[in-house]
Amino acid sequence: MLENQNSNESNASLQVLLKQAEIDLEGLDEVRKQELMDKDNALSSSKDFYEKYAEELDQEIVLLKSKIQDLECDLISARSDRDNFASQHPEIAEISLADISALHIGFVGGKSRTIKEVITRLESKHGLVNYVVLAGGHDENQNMNQNTFREKLKSCNLIVLITVCVGHPYSSMLKNLQGKGSITKNSLYINLRGESGIVREVVNHGSNLDIRDSE
Repeated sequence: MLENQNSNESNASLQVLLKQAEIDLEGLDEVRKQELMDKDNALSSSKDFYEKYAEELDQEIVLLKSKIQDLECDLISARSDRDNFASQHPEIAEISLADISALHIGFVGGKSRTIKEVITRLESKHGLVNYVVLAGGHDENQNMNQNTFREKLKSCNLIVLITVCVGHPYSSMLKNLQGKGSITKNSLYINLRGESGIVREVVNHGSNLDIRDSE
């Protein structure tokens, strides 16, 4: 009888263990299912994110290609305008090639700083070698007399007078000496302040000047 009782208790304990094992197994299964669901949701979310990101990149690429096409059209138009302008104004294109190395230029008037920049550009781009500067007629060289003025300019075969900044004595001495034939009559009057404009006028005039006229 004792053996039967022990056997029944063992069976009861086993049943309890089996029941608990089933409960634990169900719990583990739920945990596994939840983990799989979470991973699936995470993958789905990541997929949606990267698909959206890829779409945005595609749109950005389309936009950039459109901008590139617009810029290429603008470039073609700008080149066409440039070529058209150059064909109508060949003298501007010729400036870059003009050589004025044969000229001995006297610069009269103008701001010292402006004339310095003009000369630098004429030296580096157009071969200017010989020149004389009598800048700022109002403020500089005020005590210069006509003889000194003539001595400084007598070797010049072109005199450039910057009329926007020149003292009256300079203008008078220039006209007087040219009238007497003491200095060259080849002269260029420029009513400009900007360096580029002065350079352009000097090169255009100088490149078309026959030096023999001053001899």
